[in-house]
Amino acid sequence: MKKIFTLFTFLFLLTALSAQDLPNPGFESWEDMGTYMEPESWTTPNSFSILAGVVTVTQSTDAAEGMYSARLETKDVLGFTVPGMMTYAQLEVDFVTQEFSFVGGVPMTEFVSHVHGKYKFSGDQDSASIVAYSYKYVEGEDADTVAIGAGFLSNADEWTEFTFPVFQISPNTPDTFNIIILSSSNFEGTVGSVLHIDDISVSMVTNVAETKDGFSVSTYPNPVIDRVTFETAKNANEREVSIYDMTGRLVTSKAFNNQKVSLDMGTLPQGMYTYRVVSGQELLKAGSLVKR
Repeated sequence: MKKIFTLFTFLFLLTALSAQDLPNPGFESWEDMGTYMEPESWTTPNSFSILAGVVTVTQSTDAAEGMYSARLETKDVLGFTVPGMMTYAQLEVDFVTQEFSFVGGVPMTEFVSHVHGKYKFSGDQDSASIVAYSYKYVEGEDADTVAIGAGFLSNADEWTEFTFPVFQISPNTPDTFNIIILSSSNFEGTVGSVLHIDDISVSMVTNVAETKDGFSVSTYPNPVIDRVTFETAKNANEREVSIYDMTGRLVTSKAFNNQKVSLDMGTLPQGMYTYRVVSGQELLKAGSLVKR
């Protein structure tokens, strides 16, 4: 699977949770690459940026737990702003198109509900960012993104805990999970922004409330500019559609009994959103929207 990022453009209804160990979550294991250190099981841009004499991810003894943490810094590399970045996926760079892609991740068939960790951050009008997503690969087809979530980390002088939710947007069972960590909110961040990160973990959903079989809803337009419409095949009582941003915050909702309902998204920031259509406590449909 490939996830293409140019400027980083980038269920609940749970019955039980459990924890899942990730590879090298506390950044205690590092590999000596000769001119720089690389965190084991993680991929960074260091192998590319070192060609310009720059590394953006380094080992730090300033740790929340254990001996080490990872230090990510946004730097100027040959006139380009390059955030410190780490991911469980493999990083592939196309120097002609100046695009890069993430391939693979951690094999995982469970549904991730939340991502946790500890951090310190210093940045001028900037924030660190973390994206987590699960997907399912089907041979001969594009990979299906099953769940996605994002967290943005503001200035913190002391070690601070963070948690953000991961939203299921497809009923398929995932087979791979990945995390992308940046020392800026995007690739137009502030040079000099520094993130220390430690003790990454995830909570798992052991029982997932599945979307109701046979229920169909049309969502249009998608991407959305001003208003989005949800249309179902028939009328029903006690239905509600809710839209959430990628931090899990409810941004708008509306009850509807008719076949069609429209919600205003014109004032919302651009980005990805998730929606749920429920009837009482029953999940009817979940999905994702892009706001332009």
